[in-house]
Amino acid sequence: MVERFRIRRMAAVAVTAGLVAMQLMLLAPAAAATEDETTSPVAQEVTEDEPTSPVAQDVIDAETTSPVAQEVTAEPAADPVQLSIGIDNGRTSTTVGEKLDYSVTVQNLGSADVTELEITQTQPAGLNFDSADTGGSVQSGAVLWTVDVAQGQTVTLTSTMTVLQTPPDLLRLATVACARVSADAAPIVCAAHSDELPAGAAAAAEQAAMAAPDQTGNSGDPRWYGDPRWFVAGAAVLVAVSVLIALLWRRSRRRALARAAVVAGPDRSRDGLIGSGSR
Repeated sequence: MVERFRIRRMAAVAVTAGLVAMQLMLLAPAAAATEDETTSPVAQEVTEDEPTSPVAQDVIDAETTSPVAQEVTAEPAADPVQLSIGIDNGRTSTTVGEKLDYSVTVQNLGSADVTELEITQTQPAGLNFDSADTGGSVQSGAVLWTVDVAQGQTVTLTSTMTVLQTPPDLLRLATVACARVSADAAPIVCAAHSDELPAGAAAAAEQAAMAAPDQTGNSGDPRWYGDPRWFVAGAAVLVAVSVLIALLWRRSRRRALARAAVVAGPDRSRDGLIGSGSR
């Protein structure tokens, strides 16, 4: 009896201990998961990285300093440069050996000042550069000035050139002035001036003589259609040719009738003889 009681008691204790152990085993994973969520190094790193993460910081910096953001908040572009330019030497004609004083006038029509504006004047064949004011100098076959033009201001630049021997068929001597913001930029505005050379004056005089009427009232144009007498002569020739053609046609018509009569005569006589014999 005593031995059986001990066995039953030990069995009950073992069963109780097993149940307690199973409950502890079931509760252990849940506790471990809760502890990992609050004290895990990975979670701690994530929590700490959220406010100070380099990626997050880069995103913040990009939002505040990105080129797109800067372009959006940039100021409007300045108005384009607006200029006017002119060039003149007070003459309309020239010849070899004369000195020409050119004046280049530039006006700023825009709403802002223009700095380091480049003004150029071409030096064509037939002009020799002598001098230029405001620091102008010859570069690559053109006089170059660099000036500042304030808003609404007008700047005048001068150059002096001497006329050299020019080709005999060259009628005018021309030079061109241009303004640009830099050497590589396209011209903003240009102007030209030309002077008549002796060859041009001779050609103009010849043209005027051809167009002027002579003492008889006829145009000096040597071409045949410039004289109305040619039309009268042409009409007379046409009438004469028409009359000649009509006369020739009548003559040829008469000859044809005469030949026909000669050919038909013997036949008619023969018919008459045959008729009388049969009677």
